[in-house]
Amino acid sequence: MTEEIWAPGSFTKNFAWGKDDRGLVELHTAIRRGFGESIEDVPRERFRERVPELGDRVLVALNFFLFNRSIDGEDMILADELVFQALSWDHSKAFDMVAIFAFLFSRAGKWKGARAEQRRPALWASAYILERLSKEHAWNADNITKADIESFVRNDPRYRAQTTALLHKSCEGFIS
Repeated sequence: MTEEIWAPGSFTKNFAWGKDDRGLVELHTAIRRGFGESIEDVPRERFRERVPELGDRVLVALNFFLFNRSIDGEDMILADELVFQALSWDHSKAFDMVAIFAFLFSRAGKWKGARAEQRRPALWASAYILERLSKEHAWNADNITKADIESFVRNDPRYRAQTTALLHKSCEGFIS
């Protein structure tokens, strides 16, 4: 079994989720536009071209929520359940739950140039839920704070970054 490594990734380019009760509406919109309203696999670069207004924030959708796979040498984003949900219905809390599941499942797949740790970009979040929220906080979500998440990650040897500042910034919008 390989050693689990948590890398900070580029999640600091977040969508400021949670502000003004928007939930993951920007992710929902990005998926719809990136897939061109069609439930078919799409080349990663075409997805990016379809949502230019997101700039580098498009990487949050591509690298943390959507599943990547190389098919015949081309990097593709697969039309999975999250994509089906986004294309089939308006944004809702149900979509947000599927998106959070995808994030916590932390399986981003492979694409050209992706480092090994990018295949499982949110392992730190999954561990926080399984190890801290469920056990230490007895599922009391009132105990979730930016400081608690940062402390959990900073004190875990699986986190391999020089600082938790990137992670701390990534929690904005999820946690007040």
